[in-house]
Amino acid sequence: MELKDWADLARIVTSFASLAVLCFTAYIAWSVKKWQVDAAKSNMSSQTTEHMRQYNMLVLSDPDLQDFEAKMHPHDDLNRSDVKKMYQYFILLNVQHSRFVSNNSKIIDEHFYIESIKNTSRMTYTDREFIENNCLKRGYPESFANELRGEWKKIGLLNNSSQQDAQKTRASA
Repeated sequence: MELKDWADLARIVTSFASLAVLCFTAYIAWSVKKWQVDAAKSNMSSQTTEHMRQYNMLVLSDPDLQDFEAKMHPHDDLNRSDVKKMYQYFILLNVQHSRFVSNNSKIIDEHFYIESIKNTSRMTYTDREFIENNCLKRGYPESFANELRGEWKKIGLLNNSSQQDAQKTRASA
């Protein structure tokens, strides 16, 4: 090979190396931008959750606001006790919804999210009909509501299985 051939080869290799560096740089820039957007969404969700928590605490502490909410509630006739219960659930559901948004944006650990949705589901299972009728219809995305419903369904299946096992044990004794 002549010197000219080596120079041509060096230009080709340099061009490919430059292209590879350009692609890598573009990928890094895209990844950073995506991370920033996801972090901004998570931050906004957290800020919204905090604002809603402050409002929920205000309603829980003010009988006039509770009466107003009971009168204006769009889905059921509520008394003051129901309004308090609903706003306590809002506090819990808003925290879980913030985690839902963070999990979907890959900002929090998935194992942490899975355990938290299971815990929230267990805490709300016995009152799920009330939550369905009075809380989930108040602005939570259907995807979040469906995730909670799915966990409730799993709890129901486990409870049914446990009851059947207990009945079999009693029958065999």
